[in-house]
Amino acid sequence: MRRMLILFCLLIVSLSSISQSLSNDVLNLERHHGNLRYSGTDDKLDKVALEQILNEEQFSIYEKAKKQHVASIPLWAVTGVTATVSTFCLYTGIRGHIYYNHHPEEYGQNGSPVIKTNLYPIFYMFSAIGYGITLISGIPAAILTIQSHRNLDNVVESYNANANDVSLNFGATSNGIGLVLKF
Repeated sequence: MRRMLILFCLLIVSLSSISQSLSNDVLNLERHHGNLRYSGTDDKLDKVALEQILNEEQFSIYEKAKKQHVASIPLWAVTGVTATVSTFCLYTGIRGHIYYNHHPEEYGQNGSPVIKTNLYPIFYMFSAIGYGITLISGIPAAILTIQSHRNLDNVVESYNANANDVSLNFGATSNGIGLVLKF
């Protein structure tokens, strides 16, 4: 009888030591590059999975955030291209201005620019127009990106606030002793 009691106690200790417990961190959502994923994983959650785990309000906010994120991408592309072209035009204008004013007799010779006129004001004008387009596209791009991140953060916070701890342990049940799943 004593041996049975010791074996039973060892069985309970071994089962409780190998019982599984999923912490709240595993079930938490996080925002990563405009997508949602579970904490600790690298896989983004697709639209179907999010539709199943989010409630209607959270899912509509998520869709709005994704639309804002996608709308900001071409604006960021335009911003980058126009900033690059504008900087090149500014550099060319400054270089032409300096070279034309300091070496007007050599302009167009010895590998220098072929044009023998002072066109640097045109480059300044193109640069100013380009920087204006950069601002016109960059400001809405930044606003859309910030709004998208705020909306996704709101979805993550509301989902994580409602998440419960899940655990699987060996213990007392309504029918005696057995596995207990709490969620």
